[in-house]
Amino acid sequence: MVSKLLLWAFLALACLLTFTGAADVGVSEHGQNGLRAHHTGVHSIKLNEQLKACPGETRKDGKCNKDDTHRVCAHIKGTDFFEKSGQGSWSDTIPEPGYWCICIGRLEKYLENGGNQIAVDCGATSFDRVCQATDEGMNTPKAKAFVLEKCPEKKCP
Repeated sequence: MVSKLLLWAFLALACLLTFTGAADVGVSEHGQNGLRAHHTGVHSIKLNEQLKACPGETRKDGKCNKDDTHRVCAHIKGTDFFEKSGQGSWSDTIPEPGYWCICIGRLEKYLENGGNQIAVDCGATSFDRVCQATDEGMNTPKAKAFVLEKCPEKKCP
């Protein structure tokens, strides 16, 4: 009886980790396949957040919810994003229509450097992380304000 309870508890924990994004199998931004375990806690993907695919994004299913940083679907092809975010120029590798899941922290850097040419696809942007106003330990209040300005129908809790 005790072993059955332990088995059920283990299975429930495994399901919880899978559905909250605490364990994720995917492709890193450098194209390497593998298992990534990351602590998501309150930053985990909300199950009720219905994201559409980001047009042009080629990683996995094209949605901006694969990790804790690439959460903003933005039109960056042919803009000043690469120069002002400090990422170098790889604009020509982004397929049409030119949208890509970008790092919240790189958006912050872009805005700090006077960038203003990008559009945001609100239906393909994952607001659970944007609303936290942090990215990998970096405060991102400008990125949060920018995305919320572009998407006035979205609200942070």
